[in-house]
Amino acid sequence: MNLKNFFVKDYIIALDIGSGSVKMLQFVNAETGLSLINIELRELSYTNDRNKYLAELLSSLTDIFKDIDLTKAKVIVGVSAAESGISMLSTPRLPEDELIDHVRLELKDSLFENIANCYVDYDIIDEIVVDGVEQYKLIAAFCPIDIIEEYRDLLNKAGIKPAILIPDSFALYALCKF
Repeated sequence: MNLKNFFVKDYIIALDIGSGSVKMLQFVNAETGLSLINIELRELSYTNDRNKYLAELLSSLTDIFKDIDLTKAKVIVGVSAAESGISMLSTPRLPEDELIDHVRLELKDSLFENIANCYVDYDIIDEIVVDGVEQYKLIAAFCPIDIIEEYRDLLNKAGIKPAILIPDSFALYALCKF
């Protein structure tokens, strides 16, 4: 994942959606690197009612983005979900079309049995050799499909078209990597 390619637009926006708040950071690419130009935070009321949470979240998103021209922005959205996560893995060096299946299998065996119902993404960190076998060291992220789709629908209602929608821990990794 190379975030430097995101600056075909004027801004990059990092949006963190959690159960208790929504946080937005807006950056421009300056000569010295990323420059923070806007911060927004909206606290969300605690509720066990998912529909109330989503309604309040939609209202908060609409308010946060009311003065931002999203046609000039790339938006990275990190979502907080108990069923999502990231994991460091070592895998055999495989062709790209086979690697995602192997990553899914590794995640299922080591972490999360219900990986078939998750979106999975990965980033190769390094190529290593272990006992004479070429391997990839990678970071893999997973999140249930229904959670991603629920947030994608909500973001679309707010007029936000995310370039990336990933678990918050992987979003943080992506920004730190940049």
